[in-house]
Amino acid sequence: MVIIKSTLMVESIESWLIMKKSENLLSIGQMSKLSGASIKSLRYYESIDLLIPAYIDSHSNYRYYTYNQIYLVGIIMFCIELDIPLQELKQFIKDKSHINYLDFLHYSKKQALDKIDTINKGLAFVDMLESQVDKTSDITLNIPFTRKLPSMKVKTYPINKNDLDHFSIIELFVDEIYDYDLLNVPMYGLLTLKNKDTSYYAFLQSPNGDLSLKKEEYLCLQNNFSMIENVEDYFDIGNKDYLAYEIEIMKEEININELTYECRVLIK
Repeated sequence: MVIIKSTLMVESIESWLIMKKSENLLSIGQMSKLSGASIKSLRYYESIDLLIPAYIDSHSNYRYYTYNQIYLVGIIMFCIELDIPLQELKQFIKDKSHINYLDFLHYSKKQALDKIDTINKGLAFVDMLESQVDKTSDITLNIPFTRKLPSMKVKTYPINKNDLDHFSIIELFVDEIYDYDLLNVPMYGLLTLKNKDTSYYAFLQSPNGDLSLKKEEYLCLQNNFSMIENVEDYFDIGNKDYLAYEIEIMKEEININELTYECRVLIK
């Protein structure tokens, strides 16, 4: 009887200590509510030794956390939003009770700034692509129109008439195109010059180009096929000399199975 009474007394004392200890701690449910992390996530953070509960009740196996750990959960969730592998955060855990908190914050901040920089570059690239979209809504395929175009310099690469292929240009220029900043992707396409004879070129926009295209009003035509091989079949040129170049145009709405080409002609 004495033994039973002593056992009950010990259990009673332990229960009282557990109760007093948990008064200043947060249950896993409370931590979930205050931090915004699901209970499943909190258990996962514990399973990878990233968020160790401050106290685990040996009888009920309930998890309890300190108020300070709310901020750690916030940082963990922030890092997840930034796609930072959680295993990288473990380098700041000293033991089950200690964390290099300031280093943890500095690391998270640096990762965030790097991500912001990446996002800003991505947005600038999107803006650049948007600026290249042909937003002219009254253009009809195979109907000539005029454009006032700015001057630009281009590098020219002589090619045979039989090699007038827009896809081969990409292979020809791939190294030079990707040497440019993504925010300044150069224009490239096919070009033809008629003086006494007709010459054909692939061209790439370049400040060190060998040919200057003047700021002029060009006669233009859009089609779903290349016209550069037979410019005189599509434009009323007569026997005059001319410069013509052709590029791929991105429209506000595109058909992924078709390309839109714009041929631009300057009659001399």
